[in-house]
Amino acid sequence: CSLDIHHSVERLTSHNFLARIEGTDPKLKEETLVFTAHWDHLGQKGKDIYHGARDNALGCAAILEIGRALRTLAPEKRKRSVLILFTTCEEQILLGSLWYVANPIYPLLKTVACMNVDVMNTWGKTRDMSYSGKGFSELDEQVEKAAKRQQRLVTGEHTPETGMFYRSDHFPFAKHGVPAIYLKNGFDH
Repeated sequence: CSLDIHHSVERLTSHNFLARIEGTDPKLKEETLVFTAHWDHLGQKGKDIYHGARDNALGCAAILEIGRALRTLAPEKRKRSVLILFTTCEEQILLGSLWYVANPIYPLLKTVACMNVDVMNTWGKTRDMSYSGKGFSELDEQVEKAAKRQQRLVTGEHTPETGMFYRSDHFPFAKHGVPAIYLKNGFDH
């Protein structure tokens, strides 16, 4: 039995992009809430083309809108600082988020949470919402409160066997002790 393997290595440089909205509370502004979305996608592999609208142009648009909305809030409501973080190479073993947590611009010890947005709902409103990371951090209570204000039911991961909690940009933050979740769409339309 014999086996021939041919491979090549190509070295590329890519970047994370970020924007920070400084909080207004003299003490709490040192704490940071992070919203992540990855800007890369698979592109073309052979004859298959992966356009990336859902994975993850929509997530990038969502955190841009979150940033815009936060800038319009009354200053007294923006107590903590917010980091809008567009990661690179999520499709290549989370390289962008791994790099950020290894080289944080804002201290991870003062990062209060990471909320990842990836593969958003494109089908309309739902009566429920789900997220990856339920039961893994103290964010559950906050998610429940937000869902209740929207009169929605919170469900956990619909397909836990896929291991999605470990496969998106919030996970490197969670590994470093930052409470982190991956916000997902609901299923009850």
